[in-house]
Parts: sequence; structure tokens; C-alpha cells
Amino acid sequence: MLESLRNSSIQFITTRHEQAAAFMAATYGRLTGLAGVVLTTLGPGATNLATGLTYATLGGFPLVAITGQKPIKQTKQGKFQQVNIVQLAEPITKMSRRIESAEKIPVLVSRAFRHAEQERPGAVLLEIPEDIARENTGIAPLSRNRFPLPNPNPSLIKKASELIRSSRAQIIIIGADAKRWDIENELSEFINQTRLPFVTTQLGKGILPETNQYYLGTTALTDGERVHDALKAADTFIVIGHTIFEKSPCIPNHATQKIIHINTTPGEVSHIYQPSLEIVGDVAESLRELTSVLKNFTLNSSSFGSLVNNADNVMNASFPLRQEHIVAALQKAVPKDAVIALDNGLYKLAVTSNFRAMWRHHILLDNTLATMGAGLPSAIAAKLVYPDRRVVALCGDGGFMMNSQELETATRLKLQLLVIILNDNAFGMIREKQKQMGFDDFGVTYQNPDFVKLAESYGAKGYRINEGENLADTIAKFLYEPGVSLVEVPVTYS
Repeated sequence: MLESLRNSSIQFITTRHEQAAAFMAATYGRLTGLAGVVLTTLGPGATNLATGLTYATLGGFPLVAITGQKPIKQTKQGKFQQVNIVQLAEPITKMSRRIESAEKIPVLVSRAFRHAEQERPGAVLLEIPEDIARENTGIAPLSRNRFPLPNPNPSLIKKASELIRSSRAQIIIIGADAKRWDIENELSEFINQTRLPFVTTQLGKGILPETNQYYLGTTALTDGERVHDALKAADTFIVIGHTIFEKSPCIPNHATQKIIHINTTPGEVSHIYQPSLEIVGDVAESLRELTSVLKNFTLNSSSFGSLVNNADNVMNASFPLRQEHIVAALQKAVPKDAVIALDNGLYKLAVTSNFRAMWRHHILLDNTLATMGAGLPSAIAAKLVYPDRRVVALCGDGGFMMNSQELETATRLKLQLLVIILNDNAFGMIREKQKQMGFDDFGVTYQNPDFVKLAESYGAKGYRINEGENLADTIAKFLYEPGVSLVEVPVTYS
């Protein structure tokens, strides 16, 4: 297979760990809508994919994983390195299959990409044993066909408009799946015409510029934030792009609050999410039709007010730096068309609450699996997809160290990339949870390497923020430095 790839037009990228390769392929799928592909050997190479496959499936990112396997017809090595990866992958993929003859390759490959990319997208795994890979076949590859989504039911559009008109306080919640569709124009027209306020989930963040006058904020938590005051005041939620895999933005009172579900697939009912009405089909068309039937709609309530946190007003000079200061510095220094790929940690909550995203991929984060270690690989993939944009990997020290070896991948690819490490020498999220539960710190601290020297050993630039320095100016400087730059920022979450 590698020899075939060597003689093809397909870009092949070697990473330093299979998990990172899966994160990169998933992020490619996330940004393009086309399945990214990850290729591994059998046994441990295949099992190292598990977290990346789950990341893609829960996140709705199209990904095709191809793994090797020992010969299935005859082998002289017994069970050496053999793992039933097909069975292992079944709970964490949309489809997991072994290719048992060369004649089946075209059909199964075609099916794999279709499963990965069709609603709702996710990961697919194909296992190719060595002896099957050596077989010859005269069957040609199948062409890839794409089919449009069905239009929404007009009667349900009418019912939704009637429910909206009869409601006292309506609010729009934009979720994760909304960012997979090209609906910015339709969504903007719907909101601007109806003047309905909107909030986003963490994964819905940036679907519209957050300077929009009707934007109330992003839900970093399920309750307890200022934006939740607006959600509690509403009697009707218009929910666009909800997925059960994302942490819920709120806990509705189903006795007094109605939910209109707009998506390409029916809503998955739970004790938290119980739609009163579902509009299923092409979401852009659903929004166009809903905008049309609400042409003369007048907002019943404009009492939600502006509840958005303003990152521009928290530029204090404490040291180690507080996360709010870091968010404000990013807001000031990073261009409006940049990509900031977050790992997972406490800082993610500050970014989602305070940073004003200006386009759909301004902030890349994970709020489904919420795994650590994806920040740097995601940033590398984003830079490959958007070579002309500035890309930042924003990582905690814990998450960065889980895939720090991919600094070598980034430097080898000669990428222009900025990596920011927020260093508190601890698993800050777990420490905070221990504190909230009244426990002392335990099992959350460790000793980090010298990050500056680590970066330099990989051929990157390394820099550590010192007390009294202007963080925004430092970020702005290294954003435009050629090659890979790593900036270590001492941070406190207390």
C-alpha cells in the first residue's frame, strides 16, 4: 500500500503516533466535509487509533481508518500481533469491516467513504489482511456520488412558525452540527429578520460573527452562567444543529419550555432533550422557508438584554497570568480569520465564554469526547487545510505533553505555526474538581521539561513569557515568525 501511495497524487504524512494521525485526519474531515484518511499497521498500531476514532464519531467528523492485519488464509506466525480490531472498533465507529477478498475492495471502500461522510458523519474502519492486499483484481474502483438532503416538510414549517408566533420569549440555540453545513447566510437572514436572540454551544461557537447584535453568548457550562439567565427566561427554544453527544447547554423545563428541533436527522430524546416539534432535512432550506413564513413576525420580547462577557476589559497584569488575561491577549493579537485549536483544560471554559469568534473555525475545540492531546495535531491539520491563515495551538501543559512529539511533524512539514502552552504544572481541571468537592490536591501535579529547550530540540523556536511582558505583543510577534514557534505562558487558575 505504501508503494502505491508513493506513486499516487495522494499527500502522505508520517506522524510520530497513530493517535495524533487520527486526530489530524478527523480535523481534516471536520474542516472540509471530506473524509480524512489514517493508515496504520496491525496490532498496536491499530489499537492506538481508539481515542481518535471515538473523537471523530462523537464529534461528527468524517474519517476513514485503514489498518493492516496478518494473512487470514495462511500464516506462519500464529497469533503474533493479532488483535480483533474490527470488533474492537465497532462501538466507536459507524462501520467496521474486514476486507476478505480483493473483489470486495471497491465496494467496501466506496461504502466506507459514504458512511463516513453521510449524515451524521463519523469514523469508519477497514482492515486489510496482508494476503488480501497482495491479490490482483480486475474490478475497477467505484465512483463517489453525493446526494442532496431532502427538503423539510412544509406542514412542519408552518407549525413551527405558529409556535414561534404564539410564544412569549423565543431564543435560538445553535449547536455542534450547525457548523458542518453552509448555512451562515440563511442563519444570518433568519436572525436579522426575526430579531431573535441566539446563543451557541461550545461547538456551535463562531457559526456567525459574535459581534452580531443578537448574540447573547456561548454556554461553557450547563448552568450558572449569565447567558443561562436568558435561557431560563425563554419559553421556546429554536435549536439548530443539536447533537446528544455534546454536553448540554442547559436543562430545559419541559413543562413550560418548548423545543423546535432543526437538523438533518431526528433528535435523540433524553431526559434533557425532548423536542416538541422536529424539522428534519436540508437545514439551509429549512431556514429559508421558516424565514419566508415569518416575514411579518414581530419579536414578542426583547428583554433578554446583552449578557456577553467582554474580553477586552480584563487585561490585568498579574503573574502568573490568569486565563481571562490570556483570552483578552488572544482576542487582541490573533487575526479575525485565524484558527485557534484548543486542547482540553480549564482555559477552554474561559475561551468559550469570553473570546469573540468571527468565523466558523476561529475556535476549534472538542466538547463531545473532550479528550486531551488533540490540540497540536488539530492545529497541524488546520494549517495544512488553510496554509494562508494564521494557526495557533492553545494547549495546557498536560494536554500538550500527550502528543508533544508532533512538534517534529510540524517542523518536518515546514509549517508556520504557533504553539502556546499554558503551564500550571498540573492537571488543572482535575485539581479544580477536587477543590470544589472539598478535597486536597492529589495525583494532579508533576514535573514538566524545559519547554523552550524541548522546542529547540525539535527545530522549533522556544520562548517563555516573563513577568511584566505584554502577552498580546508577544503572541502577535510569534504569529508571524517563520516556522514553528512555541511560547510557554505560566498560568494560574486560582
